[in-house]
Amino acid sequence: MHFRYIIDWKALFLTLALACFLVPDASSQNHSVKRIEVDAVLHKDGSAEITQYWEVSVTTGTEWYVPVQLLDNMAVSDLTVSEDGRKFVTTDTWVVNRNITEKFNRCGIRERSRNNVELCWGIGNYGPHRWKVSFRITGLVQSYKDYDGFNYEFINTDNFCDRESATVSITAPSCGLTSSNTRVWSSGFTGDADLLPDGTILAAPDGILPKNSNMTVTCRFDKGIFFPDMSRQTFFYKVRQNRDADSTWKFFLLLFVPVLAGLGWIIFDGVVLGRKYRKSIYGRRKIDVRWPDIPLEGRIGVSFFIYRGGWRFGADNSEMTVIGATFLKWILAGVIKVQADPAKPSRIIMHITGKDPMFENEVERVMYEQTLEVAGKSMKLTAADFGKWTSRHHSSVENMRDLMMNDSMAWLKSRNILESPHKATPQGRPENLGVIALKNYLTDFVEDDNPEMLDRKRWNEYLIFAQLFGIAEDVVAKLREIAPAEFEEYCKELEMDSVLFATMISNVRGMSARAFLTPDTRKNADHRFCHGCRRS
Repeated sequence: MHFRYIIDWKALFLTLALACFLVPDASSQNHSVKRIEVDAVLHKDGSAEITQYWEVSVTTGTEWYVPVQLLDNMAVSDLTVSEDGRKFVTTDTWVVNRNITEKFNRCGIRERSRNNVELCWGIGNYGPHRWKVSFRITGLVQSYKDYDGFNYEFINTDNFCDRESATVSITAPSCGLTSSNTRVWSSGFTGDADLLPDGTILAAPDGILPKNSNMTVTCRFDKGIFFPDMSRQTFFYKVRQNRDADSTWKFFLLLFVPVLAGLGWIIFDGVVLGRKYRKSIYGRRKIDVRWPDIPLEGRIGVSFFIYRGGWRFGADNSEMTVIGATFLKWILAGVIKVQADPAKPSRIIMHITGKDPMFENEVERVMYEQTLEVAGKSMKLTAADFGKWTSRHHSSVENMRDLMMNDSMAWLKSRNILESPHKATPQGRPENLGVIALKNYLTDFVEDDNPEMLDRKRWNEYLIFAQLFGIAEDVVAKLREIAPAEFEEYCKELEMDSVLFATMISNVRGMSARAFLTPDTRKNADHRFCHGCRRS
């Protein structure tokens, strides 16, 4: 029996390997997408009416399908498809293995799993098509402890072709969306999502939407705008930090059940019992203390080195938050001045003033010189400009990261805090513990209903470290909520208002999120699903 089990797994791997050679390449799946346009209308109860406009050319297959990933309590219904004014017949059950004639002029919803469905319709014939697809999503906007909101992939990936034109438009006619009650982010593509003055949220890529890219929009709303039917007992910022994992995890779960079983205790120990930190760094695995003190002499790079290196597992290493923290330090110190971009409300323009940055270390000096190079003679740049530069000069950015790691290690060794990258000295462990203690302190401030107010004199330092921990936007939102007048005065001292300040925080976080991605991984960020043709 054991031998048959081994043979079965080998057969599975052999089948997968052969499938890699047998799957048609882009030239054989020669469909093209000239235009994909998505219009979403949000309702007070959190539901949404979504309409897709497709302009495509099809040369193979029997149907077109669009996967939709759903969170718990979400549902898709009321699918309609039409072409040239001809409405397709909606079937209760969609059968994939029917032929092209049987699928002609028909559409349906195929349930793959509880949280994964496909919108399907027959292509009818090969050549150009213009389809209008409409459906309803229940529970798109959900209620969280702190805000209402959603994180949704409106345009899926396409494994075989670029999309020549792609846009996502989101409206909420009865809700009154404004820059003071709504925050918008985008991911999965190079471009922006903006909240326009009329309350429309518009997302568009910079040019074409490449294959293997998607358009995901995340929106956060103040309480009282929506009254969602669905609620989740968590905080919205955690939704942004922990995006839905790739659906392929189920496949790997089946492949590695024996391995995962062996790791069960480690996961229980870390997730359930909370012992997720390296004892060799902090002196303990579970850290539930919280301190308001700034650790490690306030050094950003060193604190980042300890923070990211001190996890047993569970750290999000996709972002180099030290980038955003450093830019925020420069902005708060007047090294960079900020103004709103008149063309795009969700974007800021940064002006380098020439003021001495008072570099913390060689790494900061190199980063500043790179920023000057991006800005050029105008001494102006945007977060997008910085992201494009890092994409073109990836090796230089990688060298800067290595320099930061080496510099931090040298500083920590010189003060007898670390013996090696993963082992602290006995006297260094309490110093390192302060990093997580401050993170816990700021997290409590965000999550508590009636938190202790942050020391006004230390707001700059707290915000810089909150950016390092990836929660600066949420700390700002909390300050605006519980001390609006004081926070507005704080922003005025920096020659901003509270809306511009919040936009600036979002922009510098975006710089952290994408600065150290290679061009390929940048394109594939947030990849989950694809759409396209399917054979019978």
